[in-house]
Amino acid sequence: MKKAIAIVLSLILCVFLSGCSPFISVVDMIYGDRALEKAESIPRVAFSKGVLFKDSKEAFFPVEDFSEVTSPYAKYRSSLYHSTLSAEEQNVYHALEYAMENCYTNILVDSDLLKDTKALEKVLKYFALDSPLLEQNLRYTVGECTASYPVEILGMYTKYASFDGYYITVENFDSEIWSTKLKALKKAQDTVADLSAELSDFEKAEKLYLKLANGITYYSYDDGDEVYPYLYDAIITGKTHCDGHANALSLLLRLAGIEVVEKMYTTQKKNEVGHTWVAFCIDGKWYNADSTSRELIPKKKTSMHSGFFFAFSDEMRVYNEDYDEVTPVCSQSKYMNPDATISDLKSNAFSNSVISAFSKRDPDWAFIIVKKENQALLKKQLQRCADRSKSTVYWTTQPLANGATGVLVCGKKLF
Repeated sequence: MKKAIAIVLSLILCVFLSGCSPFISVVDMIYGDRALEKAESIPRVAFSKGVLFKDSKEAFFPVEDFSEVTSPYAKYRSSLYHSTLSAEEQNVYHALEYAMENCYTNILVDSDLLKDTKALEKVLKYFALDSPLLEQNLRYTVGECTASYPVEILGMYTKYASFDGYYITVENFDSEIWSTKLKALKKAQDTVADLSAELSDFEKAEKLYLKLANGITYYSYDDGDEVYPYLYDAIITGKTHCDGHANALSLLLRLAGIEVVEKMYTTQKKNEVGHTWVAFCIDGKWYNADSTSRELIPKKKTSMHSGFFFAFSDEMRVYNEDYDEVTPVCSQSKYMNPDATISDLKSNAFSNSVISAFSKRDPDWAFIIVKKENQALLKKQLQRCADRSKSTVYWTTQPLANGATGVLVCGKKLF
């Protein structure tokens, strides 16, 4: 006992000689390091606004706070991409969702959660593909950081813990942009509320698709770092590009109770642009839909229904997909399954298939996939179709992502 008292007195004497408060220093020796060690063992995320590391002040949270977070806007997104992430990545996903809704442009993530900045970018892109409220045209920067955050010791004084991690600044998480999304959401809710309850899910999907396809003027925004209100422009101003189309169609279908997810294709090739569209699910079957092209929507009533780009299969895709290992497979089209797939245009197989398809439909139309297109041979085959049907034929071609060409042949001018 005397020995223990002597040790404590020696500690207090050392503290006095160092000029520190004896009580606080003893507490620090007993509790401080342990408290810091415990704090640093808990992975954290932080949020801030303003210019990172200059005029922003981060607010830190244990990432586990986001494990059970239910966003009020989560019902408008898919969980398809989310479900492929690890538990740690899902928590970061929820933190990004929180940042978007609260307009925090800067997010810091502990390296205990993600291995590098590429993993952080992937989580952000997956969130954007799930959510119609976040654009695919993301404006962001990433990097490494060491964060310092306060830890209170028994409510008496503060020490600072830290973690090494990564930061991401997402310009899309802007308060003005968020306000435009809320206005678009309200308009979208009104649009879906006006749909007749008598419509089937497919009829609802087709009506909403046509509303966008016929009601939006395609518009190419200026290049640069500015974030544009794509969703707002699609739903309210009626002028946007593929990103706005995909966000709007995804939101409208989701509001109509239809499962939907966005798809994307990016490219590094010069003179080529990327693209976004959606896939939706009805009765357990997935279909692609791309409302950006009104040129291939029939102007007259036909069994083609809404044309080439509504409820189409992966075989008819014009673009490849960035995450085809994650996205659902669209194995067939609803209305426009190919009448034939032709590999040799020298034979009569093309014209035979067209005439056979014409005999089954009124107005006459046929959709043929040609594996290797030859313009000269194709024109000869189309002339043969005209001769055999004893009428004028109208046709258009569409290059497909698999290297083949889709050829749409009509016995009347339907477009």
